[in-house]
Amino acid sequence: MNIRNGLKAEINAVRRAWRKNEDRSYFYPLLLTLFCIAAFLPIMLIPGIPAGHDIFFHAARIESISEGLSHGTFPVRIYPGVMNTGYANGLFYPDVFLYLPAALKLAGLPTVVAYKIFIALCFGLGAASMYYAVRRIAHESFAGFAAGILYMLSSYAASVLLIRASLGEMQCFPFLPLVVLGMYNIFFRAPRQGVIPLVCGMTGIAFSHVITLFLTTVFIGCLCVFFMPKLLCSPLRIWMLALSAILTVLLTSFFYPPMIEMLANGTFCVETSEVSASAISTRTIPVTRLWLELPYMKTQYWHPAGIGIVFLVILIVRLRLKLPCSTIRLWQDTMLIFGTAMLLCCTDFLPWEGLFSAIGFIQFPWRLYLLALVCLSVGGALTVSALSRKKTVSRFRWTVGLTIGCFSAYFLSATYIYAAKIFEHETMSQETVLPAASAIAAGHYLPSGINREALFTSDSKTVENISGNAPAENVDCETGGRLSFQTSGLVDGECEKNVYRIPFVFYRGYRAVFEPSSGSAAMELECAEGRDKFLTVALPGQKTSGKVRVFYGGTPTRRVCEWISLSTFIILLTSFLVKKCRKGKA
Repeated sequence: MNIRNGLKAEINAVRRAWRKNEDRSYFYPLLLTLFCIAAFLPIMLIPGIPAGHDIFFHAARIESISEGLSHGTFPVRIYPGVMNTGYANGLFYPDVFLYLPAALKLAGLPTVVAYKIFIALCFGLGAASMYYAVRRIAHESFAGFAAGILYMLSSYAASVLLIRASLGEMQCFPFLPLVVLGMYNIFFRAPRQGVIPLVCGMTGIAFSHVITLFLTTVFIGCLCVFFMPKLLCSPLRIWMLALSAILTVLLTSFFYPPMIEMLANGTFCVETSEVSASAISTRTIPVTRLWLELPYMKTQYWHPAGIGIVFLVILIVRLRLKLPCSTIRLWQDTMLIFGTAMLLCCTDFLPWEGLFSAIGFIQFPWRLYLLALVCLSVGGALTVSALSRKKTVSRFRWTVGLTIGCFSAYFLSATYIYAAKIFEHETMSQETVLPAASAIAAGHYLPSGINREALFTSDSKTVENISGNAPAENVDCETGGRLSFQTSGLVDGECEKNVYRIPFVFYRGYRAVFEPSSGSAAMELECAEGRDKFLTVALPGQKTSGKVRVFYGGTPTRRVCEWISLSTFIILLTSFLVKKCRKGKA
């Protein structure tokens, strides 16, 4: 009886404190911050981290960028890392944000610590971004708080963090809410106010994950079709969407046009059939597993757990509830509809073995879970906010319910994953040596037909002369994508040319310069792809005494696009600062 009375007294004390502080502006942001710390602090404190599906690949990316920076290379386009032959992952997979953990690694932190700090930052920024976006939509802190915990304390967030270790998707978490905010402003508020969040969101996603960028673009297209009458009634909305698209393309042009050029002029391992043993149609989610958060018993199983029972509860409550019509309620229901539809698209509801096999490059139908989570978090938070009717007691009850629903799912997934991985001895710690094959994952972005074993057995100090008789001497391989050697010993005219096999995988953009020993002007040499997919450099037979320097300089398209992106960024930043200064003076 005394325990029961004591518990009641504690609950009443919490309610009184809640009523006293709830109206303060910092209350819900602080509460969300405490919840995020409680969710992520155990991951930071426990030594090591579970070895998720892609963790060694992303850890190898971080180590490679760090090693390139240590050699004075910036940006690091050709990864040195654990592979001797240079891997151009950075030309196909955005790595802009990975320079932060790479810098931490360069400063002396172990790879696993730098990795954990980076995902903690993504986690915190994801919650903050969702809070900001929904608060701006609903003009209410409680709605932003509810969206933040629904978003980041979800079973799918735990799956991305710990089971899949999908660093690309994790980097998208802070940017997707900005896209939702931008689209809401364009459709329902001042269209000009939607440009900045939409451009920031899409640019951040473009710098994080190519597949998520594709899916988000399709999502925006579907929203435009859904709200086509509003677009047609206001040309300004169409212009703001077009302006956002143009600015995003200009800001990201240093990466995407050169990547498209690379894919158009070569054959690479990018299709699911080339890097996976099964078709995308075999990776759908059973309908019965869409909501329940119970993790799969085998941690190597690729399917994530359900999106969350809490979302199903909110959907059922919304169906039984009548709310007054408003733009916020319309956006709320749109998000709930789109989120549910995207969940259904993860099942056999779509003909993945037929028409939709054309987008098999997304690898898994449940890539849509991320966008479904964003939509359901926004729609669910707006629904909860409407149900609370700005009453302190209702908000307190919903906070308790959301806390139990989200924390139980999140910690169930996290605890199970940690226990299973520790039992299976599959963790990454400070002492972990990354497997050599982790650098190339399943072979993505390698030239099709290349001998993968040769990537790790090739000697970076060996430059073969495969046509001619002037040997390469004093070979110096400084880091990935940079090499030099000396040639000498041929009489003029003895052979037409010498072709050297350079121990680098061939990618367009390699350059070779011959510096004659006589001191005459340097000359550009011909670089080409050899039969074994490695780089070859052709040196005229009359030019055999001197030094050959090989390095990755990028294609002309890449160099032009880099200036376009840099100029656009400087112009936009200057315009923003000038506008802020004028507002301050006014």
